[in-house]
Amino acid sequence: MTLLPSSPGLCLACGKNITRKSAEIHLISHQKRKPSKPSAYLIEVTVEDHPEYWMYLSSYPDTTLEDIDLLLKDLWMGDDHISSFLIDLSLSNYNSPY
Repeated sequence: MTLLPSSPGLCLACGKNITRKSAEIHLISHQKRKPSKPSAYLIEVTVEDHPEYWMYLSSYPDTTLEDIDLLLKDLWMGDDHISSFLIDLSLSNYNSPY
């Protein structure tokens, strides 16, 4: 299988250009610089069968799947898509009530 090149991204925390390959390490480095902040989860968002579309989100531990689903629909997917979440290697489908 040939992987397509990934589109570049921008870190909204510092303005640095990042790639999908470097994004996780880069974003974790932000968390290490600010230990006084509450801990957060780093969430990778991808489109199945389209690796060129990606996004990383940082969320507080009390963020719900519903919150993430609403954010993704508002920013990226629109209301006509169903979100699926892979959590600890198990698939969770989330059917939004909205």
